Amino acid sequence: MSGEKKHESNLNTEDLVVILETAKEIGTTNKDIDTVDFINRMKKQLIRAMTKSG
Repeated sequence: MSGEKKHESNLNTEDLVVILETAKEIGTTNKDIDTVDFINRMKKQLIRAMTKSG
């Protein structure tokens, strides 16, 4: 290793459940969703969770 410190964020169970519920909600609307929109919604949830834990 080069001696660099790795910054690791952990998701707690509550954050993971929110992210999975968001994905489920997107998938159950019975309409097509743009891939970019899906990624952006998941990214938003992950950033929110990482900000809380980091």
